[in-house]
Amino acid sequence: MNKFVSLLTHSFLLLSFAPAMAEAPYDSSKLPSLANSNTAADATQQHTQKAPVRGVVRSTNEATLSSGIPAQIKKMPFQEGMSFKKGELLVQFNCDKQQAEYRAAREAIKVKRTTVNTNKELQKFESIGQFELTASIAELNQVTAQAQALASEVSHCSIKAPYAGQVKEQLALRYESVTAGQPVISIIDTQNLEVDMVIPSHWLNWLTVNTSFSFSVDETRQSFTGKIARISPSVNPVSKTVKVIGQLLPPETDQLILPGMSGTAHFE
Repeated sequence: MNKFVSLLTHSFLLLSFAPAMAEAPYDSSKLPSLANSNTAADATQQHTQKAPVRGVVRSTNEATLSSGIPAQIKKMPFQEGMSFKKGELLVQFNCDKQQAEYRAAREAIKVKRTTVNTNKELQKFESIGQFELTASIAELNQVTAQAQALASEVSHCSIKAPYAGQVKEQLALRYESVTAGQPVISIIDTQNLEVDMVIPSHWLNWLTVNTSFSFSVDETRQSFTGKIARISPSVNPVSKTVKVIGQLLPPETDQLILPGMSGTAHFE
């Protein structure tokens, strides 16, 4: 009797759920589309590739110039922040003694050369021996070497600008005496500028040398254009990043950008 009741109850439950199951057929359209997922992934990757990156402006030319001789500073016509042209005088040292010694050495060369020429003529007539001629030639070579050393010293009596730029810092002042090798002035080129940036390494599948970008400066909120000039030859294996250097085009007359400024680079 109990078995019959249990079987009857089980049959009743199956009949009750059958209509509900029949009314819910399989609908494949409600499943996520694989094609849509791939499209979204591609869009995400493309957005990541074009994401802006941070950069720091630096000069292509920057140098600290030192004295080549121990001397007193006579002139420093350009002060901090002043602009100069290539070849203009930056520092003049007091070299009166070195220049006088150089002039004396040049006169000594003339005298010794005359002696050598005279001895050559005398040696033809056997008026002097070969020893006297050789000795006079050796003396000429000696004073010539001394004059060359003094000429090199005199060439360090002034420092001229190797390129156009501005004075970054005066490390010595006029009338001060400096030693050989002592830094006296720091200069920087403010026209030829570059931007250091660190990008994801997977950008290398589309970013190459000459790739264009725009650079928005934080300090002035002005935008500049540039192109990738160099790419680091190695990738950081931990961060998966690589350093790239972009060259900025010369700014307009009313635009201001200086080394040390930072900003954001945008790639189209």
